Amino acid sequence: MHLKHAIKAAPDESKQVKRTIHYRYQSNKQAAPDVVDKITFTRHDQIDQVTNQSIGFTKWVSTEGTTTFAKQTSPVIKGYTADQLTVPAVENITQDSADITATVTYTGQAQKATVTYQRSDNQAVIQADQLTGVSGQISVYRTDATLAALADKGYTVADNPYPSDGLVFDDDVAVDQNVTVLLNYNPYYNRVYFKSVPSEMDFGQHTLASTTESYQPTVNQALSIQDERALGSKWTLKAALVQPFTGDTQKAPLEGDLTYQRANQLPTMITAQSTIIATTTTTSHDPVDISGQWQNQLGPQLVVPVGGALIDQYAAQVEWTLEDGVANE
Repeated sequence: MHLKHAIKAAPDESKQVKRTIHYRYQSNKQAAPDVVDKITFTRHDQIDQVTNQSIGFTKWVSTEGTTTFAKQTSPVIKGYTADQLTVPAVENITQDSADITATVTYTGQAQKATVTYQRSDNQAVIQADQLTGVSGQISVYRTDATLAALADKGYTVADNPYPSDGLVFDDDVAVDQNVTVLLNYNPYYNRVYFKSVPSEMDFGQHTLASTTESYQPTVNQALSIQDERALGSKWTLKAALVQPFTGDTQKAPLEGDLTYQRANQLPTMITAQSTIIATTTTTSHDPVDISGQWQNQLGPQLVVPVGGALIDQYAAQVEWTLEDGVANE
């Protein structure tokens, strides 16, 4: 009978080797969950039960049955391009191999966007700015400078959906982004202009007089001026008699004078040359009704001397001129 020592296995020893693949955007923000692969190696000590001594360890063995980290296909992320489409396999891993770390970086694909400035009343495009960037990037473009420039041209914001902290380029490379900023338009912004002008001044019907007479007109609509500029701006109103009073029937000229009377001043003759009749500094943006002050002998006066008129109907043409600033009188 032949006898041999019984051998028993001591508890297993193990070692683990990991490969971790990180998926990151260029900003280092996570683009996809990490992929972690593991290979575990085990061995055990062999104990002689007679001597209770170790006779040596067994070889290290992979519990997964492989010593290779397989190649790993990188996830597809819309609007982005990976710098590695596939992380290659790593062979001949042993229990003494160091852990492996790999990083796949995703770069945003080229994107375009348009910021369109459009009138709210007729949808006319005022300006269109083209933006370029990549997916996920925040554009440095802001609307503030453009809106400030357009404000000087009479535009105010009706609706501005552009993000105050910048547009983020999306991940759709097939369709460009578009943001429409709606603007209201005031054609008279930052201008001084006639709000209304009378088309008729009626000096009335009068009998031939034996003394010099002065007639004050009525108007069919106000002579009104609007100043949209900054307070403290100045403007000048002038008048010119571009066609003198002439009779309709007898075609004879009216012998008389057209004057303009301002408070506490001598009358001003209105002739064929432009004559200043008002100088004003703007204190509000309300319309100024010039003709509303034409009463009690103030404003235009038609002065007709004895014998200056025939039995007829007379007509003339007066031209009003508005100038920015106050002219020298």
